[in-house]
Amino acid sequence: VEQNLLTGRNQSLSDRFFFSTNRGAELQRHNRSDSELKQQHEILLSTLLLEQQLHST
Repeated sequence: VEQNLLTGRNQSLSDRFFFSTNRGAELQRHNRSDSELKQQHEILLSTLLLEQQLHST
């Protein structure tokens, strides 16, 4: 009985570890795509400003 309890507990711990590892990877992906979007946004903004300056002269 004790062996079964330990096995179950180990399984539960490894499941939780797997979940949190997955969650960490998922968060990293979100952060990366978020910063990539911000970068693209800045590039688009500066391009737009340059276009406006060109047309206003």
